[in-house]
Amino acid sequence: MTALGLRNSYLYIFPTTYEKRTKRYKGIQTHVSLKKFSFLADSIFRKAVTNMNSKNVSFSVLIPFFNDSATIRRALDSISNQTLLPAEVIIVDDASTEVENAKLREILIEYSHLQPSLIVLPENQGPSTARNAGWKNATADFVAFLDADDSWHPSKLELQANTLQKNPEIVLLGTARSYREDSHPENEKESRISLITPAKQLFRNRFVTSSVVVSRTINNRFNENLRYSEDNDLWCRVILATHLAANLQSFLTFYHKPIRSAEGASGQYLKMFQGQYRVFQGLYEDSLISIPLLSLAISSAAVRFGRRMLLVSVDKLRNFGNQTSNNGTLTRSKRK
Repeated sequence: MTALGLRNSYLYIFPTTYEKRTKRYKGIQTHVSLKKFSFLADSIFRKAVTNMNSKNVSFSVLIPFFNDSATIRRALDSISNQTLLPAEVIIVDDASTEVENAKLREILIEYSHLQPSLIVLPENQGPSTARNAGWKNATADFVAFLDADDSWHPSKLELQANTLQKNPEIVLLGTARSYREDSHPENEKESRISLITPAKQLFRNRFVTSSVVVSRTINNRFNENLRYSEDNDLWCRVILATHLAANLQSFLTFYHKPIRSAEGASGQYLKMFQGQYRVFQGLYEDSLISIPLLSLAISSAAVRFGRRMLLVSVDKLRNFGNQTSNNGTLTRSKRK
């Protein structure tokens, strides 16, 4: 029986010890606890899950939080619905407003069955610092990153655990991502592995941060001086240190940001390119790549980000044309 199935069994055995509701998660009916289990149910459940997880690779889930109260429930729901529950969930509040911090604390009460721990940073320092702070407090075998506005397929951690057990030499493992949760089958049970070589990673970032699990004990950490491409910097350094990295080809991570946005970090392509340039420059200065490889990597990034900026510009022109056309139609209608 999976950890999720065991938990749901207690929802039937102890129906009077907590409030419950039924919801449908992508076609599968589950019961989610809104309050704490009774002491007896909780202690038995925790002991059983601990025994089950001892047979598998364990995960510490790290969620950086900055005024994300509108989306973090979706992320926490996706953790609650994992067929293999993590050993711990760590949320790092990167100096959110007092109102947002209060909302976060109220939300975490609803997910007390996950026993989440909260770290509050004194000042906003960016996702790299937040993730490193959570990493420092993690205790499981692997650290699993999840942004507060992303979510996971229910089988995500279980599939990654199975892969890591069969391939213990892998220290960094991601998955494919999708922009729609309902676009892929629910009953994912296995996934093909795609190994990521240094050349592959240098010429295009192959990992989505919210999909990645990485060995807790590696020496590398996020560069807190980088505001852009800090994730790619870490992945490159891990792979260039001769560690084995791979991606599962199944779509197990759901990305809820716009595919191309003219606003926010996803639209700031020039700054993203500058961040990528700093990454490559740092790799060269640390003697991890040669001058020819540095030149090729920068050229490839320039072409890639230039294409993205062009697509955003085309989208803006198309939207402007549509608005102009609609305004003209409204004007003619009023004249009539």
